[in-house]
Amino acid sequence: MKKNRKNVLIGVFIVLILALAAVLLMIFLRIKNTKDYNEQLSLGDKYLAELNYEDAAIAFRNAIQINEKKETGHIRLSDVYIATEDYDQAADVLLTGYDATGESTLIKERIIAIYPQVSDEYKEKIEEKIEEVDTDPGQNEEAQPADPPEETTEVSIGHVVAGKDRIFYWKYSSQSYENAGALASFGSGWIASNQLVCRTADGTEQILLESAPQGDTYVSDCGTLGISGGKLFFDMPDANSTDSGKTILCSYDLETGETVNYGGGHLKAVTEEGRAIGYTRPENAQGYTLFLTNEDGTTTALASGVSQYLDYHNGMIYFQPLETDYTTARATLSCVSPETLQVQNLYTVTADFPVNNNSCTISQIAYQGDRIYFAYGSYGGTGGFYQGGKVACVNADGSGGRIASGSEVLGDSRFLVTQDGSAIQEDSESISTYGTDLAEYYTLNGNLYHYNREAGGQPDLLVEPSDYASFSGGLLGVFDSAGIHLQEAALTGDKVYYRIDSCIQNDSVSIGWRTGYSRQYSALFEKDLETGTVTELYRY
Repeated sequence: MKKNRKNVLIGVFIVLILALAAVLLMIFLRIKNTKDYNEQLSLGDKYLAELNYEDAAIAFRNAIQINEKKETGHIRLSDVYIATEDYDQAADVLLTGYDATGESTLIKERIIAIYPQVSDEYKEKIEEKIEEVDTDPGQNEEAQPADPPEETTEVSIGHVVAGKDRIFYWKYSSQSYENAGALASFGSGWIASNQLVCRTADGTEQILLESAPQGDTYVSDCGTLGISGGKLFFDMPDANSTDSGKTILCSYDLETGETVNYGGGHLKAVTEEGRAIGYTRPENAQGYTLFLTNEDGTTTALASGVSQYLDYHNGMIYFQPLETDYTTARATLSCVSPETLQVQNLYTVTADFPVNNNSCTISQIAYQGDRIYFAYGSYGGTGGFYQGGKVACVNADGSGGRIASGSEVLGDSRFLVTQDGSAIQEDSESISTYGTDLAEYYTLNGNLYHYNREAGGQPDLLVEPSDYASFSGGLLGVFDSAGIHLQEAALTGDKVYYRIDSCIQNDSVSIGWRTGYSRQYSALFEKDLETGTVTELYRY
């Protein structure tokens, strides 16, 4: 009896050991599969950014073979075919992925997005699987638009963004910036940790998170925020990088508090669907890569070889690609749709006036109806001043391109589009623009203006000297022995936010003609444009 009991116990022990081994083996294989899957996705993204579509497709197919139930591999593979305008192949990939993933919502949305571009054969295949597809576009004019996300009254991008009865901004300290610099340009401080703050209408502040200090390297300020779809997007200094100013793009879920890291990059805009548009510079790549964040924490490449991001307008991303012919001074206005991923070169201009190093730069952009206007010229000299240029315009579909201003006299980078469709620039003799000038906000004679791109470049007066009378130093943007320096501005709804520095001259940090200044103190202000009420939110 005892012997039988002993044998039973031994048998049970062996079974338990075998079961544990099986579980551990399953866990090991799952971890390995996940690692291999992510490696293939990263490899595919690298090839896609380099426009190596063949190898990108191979990598994404490898990822699908590893785990066909994950939606990302199918979506990324479809991106390859969309980039090459093979929409039928993209649809085939997505339909297969739709079945394999158990009818993924993200894949369904992608299928619906490319439906208008596919052949009749694939339209029928899509209609068999997806009831929500619009088989008769243009017949739903009376349909009501979807309600905006509850969290936000509008999609917002800027240094301060507004949600439902609250605003969000980075809160800096006296250690966040250097206290002296030439031309009142104050670099980011050492080992500074900045706070991402939510402020309610009654003035209550809640710290959502803190940025990580970057050790013994300079960090860029955290900068631009974006809010859409219940998510707050932001840049975070990369604490693990020794590369000065390197950031990662993140999001903060305003309902759950979950933070998602999308990898290295800078935030540029947010879409109405709750996604962010960013840019990054891949290693050993020429130019930047524009990308779009995905719901699963990954990103999708939109365009590579980008010289500079210009704007997000009416659902399209506008940018200037790198020129491959360095013997000719040219600038091209291009765009890409975040829905179809289709890139289009709208209009190329060749500078028929002197430029520096055959470098022609788009310096401003504005809109009038369906027409897009952009100034182009070059920057030069030790101060990087705009050397004068012209304004071109083109229809949103790429037709009707022409020169709108500058044929007689080269003008400033800022311009105003008149009702008759012509553009007015200042004479280049009066130019005082320092560095590239795509900013929407600028100072003039102590006032703060908004360069309203949506209104053809119309300048909107936002802030006057009386709105910062609590600051010593004179007028905003006007410097002699003292001055007030604009760090950043943001217009959201009927309120404008501006962060400014009070400065006094400090010759010890002057560089040639670039006068040095010391920062005395700084503050963030809120102005209600309807009532004129000004509130100082915090000072440091």
